[in-house]
Amino acid sequence: MKLRSLASLLGAGLLLAPLASASPPTRIKVALSPPAGALDLDAEGQIRLFAREAEQRLRVRASRLDASGLFAPYEVWLEDGAGAGSFLSLGTMDLLSEGAGRWQLKLQLDSASPLSLANRLLQVRGAGGTAVFLEGEIPSIGLGNGNGGGNGNGGGNGNGGGNGNGGGNGNGNGNGRGNGNGGGNGNGNGNGAGAGGQAQVALQRPDPAPDADALGSVRLKNRGAKQEFDLDARNLPTDVGAFSALLESGVGTGLFASVGELSLENAAQGRFGLELKSKGAPPAPLGVADLADLAGRRLQVADALGTVYLRGVLPAPASSPGLGNFNRKSALSPPAGSTVAPMASGFLRARFNAPQGASTFEVRTRQLPSGPTFSVWIDDGTGLFVQVGNLSKGSLKRDTKKGDSLPLGADSLGQLAGRALQVRDDASPTPNTALEGIVP
Repeated sequence: MKLRSLASLLGAGLLLAPLASASPPTRIKVALSPPAGALDLDAEGQIRLFAREAEQRLRVRASRLDASGLFAPYEVWLEDGAGAGSFLSLGTMDLLSEGAGRWQLKLQLDSASPLSLANRLLQVRGAGGTAVFLEGEIPSIGLGNGNGGGNGNGGGNGNGGGNGNGGGNGNGNGNGRGNGNGGGNGNGNGNGAGAGGQAQVALQRPDPAPDADALGSVRLKNRGAKQEFDLDARNLPTDVGAFSALLESGVGTGLFASVGELSLENAAQGRFGLELKSKGAPPAPLGVADLADLAGRRLQVADALGTVYLRGVLPAPASSPGLGNFNRKSALSPPAGSTVAPMASGFLRARFNAPQGASTFEVRTRQLPSGPTFSVWIDDGTGLFVQVGNLSKGSLKRDTKKGDSLPLGADSLGQLAGRALQVRDDASPTPNTALEGIVP
């Protein structure tokens, strides 16, 4: 079994001082899941990080991946830095079980601190760093150098923006990545949640869309004193004039004002961007005291005539966005007594990739009869069913990472959860329901 040095892979600049000998061992387990649009939706995996004094190891495992073929052997890639978006290879995984498609990579961290890995994305990719099969984020963890006892310093400072509560018998909790030093009899405990963090949301095209392939995203970052708002839009037309980012004045107000005009970055790609940065406070054009105050507000990318090309709802920055991931699935089955397609079956999938802010809504069916055109209908919340699209090769899929709009113009998958869904044929004058289920 291979055991490589992570320090040699990432460079000496990563290394921090070894943990104090009195510190208890730290163990981290993080689930890996397929990102939106992954080639193998059944794959699963886990990151395990162990740290105690000089003994610090990283183990990445994956299962239900092909044991051979175009993408094997699989590789592990780590983000250069939290939110960097660029990755470096940590090495190739070993095949542990051909039947279970189980792979593993073990690395020796030497004297590297787990804090240096916090909030970085880790991915399992195909050979050569091609398609991403699994990903997850290493969380910010509590390894603050807490100084208990009477000489403790009140107010442990968390680099993620949190401040330790010192004084008296209080516990100095350094939130984010900080070294919380408790005052009086306090204990310095660095907790993983803090005011600092990042968030991203994939923007959707309205339905109908003025541009059928436009896509984009907004990323919010709060790292110490530096705060950023970064909007990236692509495949927009370059012959309609200027585009602006319009921000809702408050949650649900429906009133929008420009926070800046997008600049053309690449005419061939129709790529436009807006980057707002500041220190010590959110960028002034946003008009908020904290980036978290943007959560729930809608944002639009519109041209000078007010035509909306992209839209989305802004999230709140989080220290560990990956903890918001989910992958939910429910069954589709013929209605009782139906003779339209008694052998048909299928499923609904609702998947959310929190670090990318990307939602995937998918309907897949099997053994529907050939000939009729089948379409998907969803309860609009009043008991009336609305057609949201036709099946193509037995499936319908909406991926906001690609700019697709969610059914019924929903801002999030949560707005669709619990709704009844039907797959109907094109019989006239009354279509027949072939499959039905509940959106998970």
